Amino acid sequence: MNGAGARAAAGAALLAVLGCGSADGDAELAPRDARYRAVFDSVSSEALELRFEPREGWHIEPEAVAHLSLAAPEGFAVEPAEQDSERALEHREEGLVFGLSLRRLASGSESEAPLRGSVKFGVCRDDASICEIVRRDLELLAPADS
Repeated sequence: MNGAGARAAAGAALLAVLGCGSADGDAELAPRDARYRAVFDSVSSEALELRFEPREGWHIEPEAVAHLSLAAPEGFAVEPAEQDSERALEHREEGLVFGLSLRRLASGSESEAPLRGSVKFGVCRDDASICEIVRRDLELLAPADS
């Protein structure tokens, strides 16, 4: 088993649906992190956003390279499958936002199928006493067939 597979097998994956939803339908990723809030949000039937918002006393470090990689389950296509800082919708101290499109390729594809991948970005205390690179494995549930 390769390193990525071993990490996933070790239970480092995260499920968006285990988080707390809000009135606009977004879901905070679990487990929570004291430095930032990670939110997976459906913008439309195919458009999704993955947002990282700093918590009080922290900021996203725009000088650190951000990277997102996702693989769609069978029967789905995710675009773009890989994004870096330059392709992010937003990469500034107030937040990091990745936009993606998820299309169902075949009717009857398994609903609630997970997208798997990873994200990397920088986060710092507002006083700059601590700056860290966040590396997080992701497992996000694709929207159910409607």
